[in-house]
Amino acid sequence: MEKIRKHLSFVLAIGTSLFHLYTGFFGVFENMKQRPIHLGLILALVFLNFRMFKKREDNFLLFMIDLLLVLTALFVPFYLWGQYEQLPFKAGSPSVFDIILGAITIILVLEATRRAIGWSLIILTIFFLLYSHLGPLFPEVLAHGGFSLESIISLEFLTTEGLYGVPLGVSSTYIILFIIFGAFLYMTGAGNFFLEIAHSLMGGFRGGPAKISIISSGLFGSVSGSPTANVVSTGTFTIPLMKSLGYKPNYAGAVEAVASTGGMFMHPVMGASAFIMAEILGISYLDVCRAAVFPALLYYTALFFNLDFEAIKMDLRGVAREDLPNLRKTFFKGFFYLIPI
Repeated sequence: MEKIRKHLSFVLAIGTSLFHLYTGFFGVFENMKQRPIHLGLILALVFLNFRMFKKREDNFLLFMIDLLLVLTALFVPFYLWGQYEQLPFKAGSPSVFDIILGAITIILVLEATRRAIGWSLIILTIFFLLYSHLGPLFPEVLAHGGFSLESIISLEFLTTEGLYGVPLGVSSTYIILFIIFGAFLYMTGAGNFFLEIAHSLMGGFRGGPAKISIISSGLFGSVSGSPTANVVSTGTFTIPLMKSLGYKPNYAGAVEAVASTGGMFMHPVMGASAFIMAEILGISYLDVCRAAVFPALLYYTALFFNLDFEAIKMDLRGVAREDLPNLRKTFFKGFFYLIPI
C-alpha cells in the first residue's frame, strides 16, 4: 500500500505541476475552473501524503478511505467544470446534489487542514461556520440574523466568495508556480550550494556557525518562502554545528527558527501572504517585493548583530579556515543556480 501511495502521489504531483505550468504559460482558466482544479489536486496530494492517524500504521481500510477521499476531491472540479454555465443561477437556487457535494467539499478541506496543520485552525473555522448559522444565539453585540446551512454551503461552494475566493486564486495562479520553482531549484542542488557559500563566507568569524545559519536561511528563503521548509533544510546542519561549538541548544534552535522565518520576505520567492497582499491591494507583486527589501535587510542585520554580541559574551570562536570550503571553488561550482533566481 505504501508503494501504491507513492506511485499515485508521484503521478498526481507531476500532473499538478504540468497543469499549473501550462496555465502559467498559456493563461489561467476562468476562476471557477482554475481554482476548483487546483484545490482538488492539492487535496488529493494531502490525503495521499498525510495519514489520517499519524501514530497508527497504515492498513487496507485506512488506505481505501484515503483513496475514496482522493477520488471525491478529484470529482468535485470535474463536476463544477461541467456545471460552469449554470453556476450563476445555481448560487441562488442550488440543487440537493449541490448542497450535498458542497458539504462534502467543506469537510474534505477541514480534514486536509487537520492532517497538514492540526486542530487549532479547524476549531477556529468551525466556530465561524457555526457563528454564521447561529447568529441570533450570540450576545447582542455579536448577534446577527443568521444564515441557513443551504446559504452557507452555496456561498462557500458555488461562488468565488467562499472556498474559491482570493486566497485560493492567488495560490492557484502565483504561489504554486513559485513553489514548483523553489522545489525544482532545491532538488537540483541549490540548497547545498547556498549552505556551502554561507559556510565559506561566515564559518571563520566568531560565532561563525550561527552566522552560517543566517546566510544560508536567507539564501534558501529566497527560493522557498516557507519557514518550515527552511528550518528542515538548513537547520539539520546549522543547529548541531552551533551546539558543537558552545551555543546552548535552545539558543541554537531559536536562531535557526528566527533566521528561517525571515525567508518569508526574502526575494524573489516570498511567503504566501505577499502574493495575497498584492492581489487584495491590486498592485504588482514586484511592488510588494520592492517594499520588503529594506525591512528584510534590517531583519537579518539585527539578527546578525544579536548573534555577534552573543558570541562575544560567550567567547565563541569560528571554524578553522582549513576546515572551511574554498569560496572561489564553491562559487564557480554552483554559480549557475543564481541565473534562474
